[in-house]
Amino acid sequence: MTRRPLSGKTVVVTRPKAQARPLSDALAKLGARVVAAPLIKIVPPSSFKRLDASLLRLADYDGVIFTSRNAVESVFARAKSLGVKLARPRKLFAVGTETAKALTQKGWRGAKTPKAHHGEALARSMGKVRGLKLLLPRAKVAGEALPRLLRSKGARLTIVEAYRTVVDRSSASLLKKESRNRIHAVTFSSGSAVEQFVKIFGKAQSRKLFKTARAVSIGPVTSKALRARGIRPDQAKGATARALAQAVVDGLS
Repeated sequence: MTRRPLSGKTVVVTRPKAQARPLSDALAKLGARVVAAPLIKIVPPSSFKRLDASLLRLADYDGVIFTSRNAVESVFARAKSLGVKLARPRKLFAVGTETAKALTQKGWRGAKTPKAHHGEALARSMGKVRGLKLLLPRAKVAGEALPRLLRSKGARLTIVEAYRTVVDRSSASLLKKESRNRIHAVTFSSGSAVEQFVKIFGKAQSRKLFKTARAVSIGPVTSKALRARGIRPDQAKGATARALAQAVVDGLS
């Protein structure tokens, strides 16, 4: 029998509980001992007013942009609460294949995605957007590269808060307990998770931990957050559970 590449390795998954299973399953199949330690959780927006107004007048927009699966789930859940059946917009954009897959599952097929799964690449891949009225439902706190580029290209962009990411403190004691033994890798899917991890351990202890463990990042924004805290990331080659699991294998090889 072929030895699985992550046999004997402990890998921490910091994704929110509702999203962790695909990555956890992929790592377990590769032989890893997976520690589920969510560091953030997804909650409703502080107000539904602007999101509701946009969903009720979705036909007024030329296109909709989704930068995460969370945004997809939040938008369609809210539409269901309002009793609104959302018609696919003329133009549909997704930051990556996982987000596009989430849209397909909701019946919105054919979202345009960039080769590199991050906001700047998405903006550059959208072609001519001058004069287009575009809707961007996203987290309350998010990067500004995508909106800045779209507006510089002449898009009429409306940003609405579809959800918030807040700290999940339930994992702090588990992480501290696990750190007394050997952690081989920690996976990060957002800058918020990086920030919370460093808050739990402190900057010095976090850097010490990653002298022996690998910090595996889902993309450039998360990698930037790690570097800002003195931690060298191993970045996945795509924003998918499979790509993130492969980055763990590559980092520990």
